[in-house]
Amino acid sequence: MLNRLETTEQGLLIPLDWLRGLSGKMRICRVKGGLLLETDSQFKKRERLKNMLRQLRGTPEAPSEAEIAGIVEEVRAERARRD
Repeated sequence: MLNRLETTEQGLLIPLDWLRGLSGKMRICRVKGGLLLETDSQFKKRERLKNMLRQLRGTPEAPSEAEIAGIVEEVRAERARRD
């Protein structure tokens, strides 16, 4: 039984025990210093956060209270649909 990472001619073998608890469609993304395995929903959330940060960094001033409230309300509505 495989209990450590192994490299072969075909690629990297990851023990199934390490992936327990992950379900659904998985994505593999390169990140600084390694690889990131994440679910499709985690990927979408990370991309959304990256876009929000990119927008904030691109503006000379902080978002207004109304913009912050809108973002918070959007996240709450999304969470309510899942629950």
